[in-house]
Amino acid sequence: MCRRAVTRPLPLAENGVTTVSATMVVAAMIGAALMLLQVGLVVAVKHRVQAAADLSALAGSSAVVHGRDACTAARAVADRHGVRLSRCVVDLAVVTVRAVGEPGRTWGVAWRARADARAAPSYYRPAQGPSGAGSVTGRETGTGLSPLRPGTRR
Repeated sequence: MCRRAVTRPLPLAENGVTTVSATMVVAAMIGAALMLLQVGLVVAVKHRVQAAADLSALAGSSAVVHGRDACTAARAVADRHGVRLSRCVVDLAVVTVRAVGEPGRTWGVAWRARADARAAPSYYRPAQGPSGAGSVTGRETGTGLSPLRPGTRR
């Protein structure tokens, strides 16, 4: 003889609770996925702007060494990468830039990524500060970097 399980019908107040709960869980998972996607896009833009700033600073430093205008070369590289330079400072052959990228609006919010970069020729070395340690900021010695002749050792 086969036994059958006895099931009782749910009260009318609890009908559909599982469907509503499952719908809420799915909606929360979709919302979390969209938030993660947004964070990933912002991080990707930040990396793109940082790469453009680094390349712009390198191009500017190379231009100075070859007797050209550093900021013009840095801006050209930044333009090719779709960012703009908000600052370009040349100190001897050291070029410091700030790049700004605006990927547009997402969910009604305008995002902006900024990145700073500094580049110098390989034969430059930090100037010695008052404590004997190298100073890259230039606060102690004025320029912060002093040129070495190519081929000399650090």
